[in-house]
Amino acid sequence: MLMKIGGLGGGGSAVPGGIVSPSFTDPNDENPYIWIDPSDLSTITDTANAVSQINDKSGHGLYAIDSPSPPLTGVDTINSLNALTFAGNGLRISGVALGFVDIFLVFNTSDIKYTPLLYGAAEYVMLLESGSGSSLVSKNAGSPSYYKNGVLQTATTRGDLHAAFYNQDVVALIRNADLSLWSYLNIYNHSSTGAEMDGLMGELIIIPAGKPDAAINNIGHYLERWGITWTDI
Repeated sequence: MLMKIGGLGGGGSAVPGGIVSPSFTDPNDENPYIWIDPSDLSTITDTANAVSQINDKSGHGLYAIDSPSPPLTGVDTINSLNALTFAGNGLRISGVALGFVDIFLVFNTSDIKYTPLLYGAAEYVMLLESGSGSSLVSKNAGSPSYYKNGVLQTATTRGDLHAAFYNQDVVALIRNADLSLWSYLNIYNHSSTGAEMDGLMGELIIIPAGKPDAAINNIGHYLERWGITWTDI
């Protein structure tokens, strides 16, 4: 179990009923394992806008490096916040055998076939390929649930979920994913597809699973700064 070794402080607190506290401004109040925030330019190392590393703001040091090639920074925004631009690029985070987790990912994809994939070596969640009507959305990651802006998506196929997330500014919540077998986490499409994610990425926040809905809503409402509207769970 990771222990928090750093953070930004903050005075947020959950209130009864699962509603976000109006004072909540810092995801570190919910003790995340990983917090990647491309809107914070101080966390990004780049050369001519090509990202080689983006630091982890949780204090755990689980930073992301470019793999297989660098996404771009300083080119596109989501709701006026700096986003990472992917066009066949990827990021990799090592040391992610964290057990059961909840994953928040802000993104927009204009790719006609794929939305972002989080995968390891023989594991993945959220391979949302259009037209694969019988394919599941996870492998060696337990049985996670998928939410769009706080709303549970009942589809169990990649094609249906792709339609729900395609070409929008969204925060996807992947709840109760099991990363126990994962040695690293890649952000783009599964290598067997022959194509990577095309689109924009905002924040990535990974927290321990099992937190109350109030904690989930705290982070969901915090992510509204990317221009989405979070519906309380």
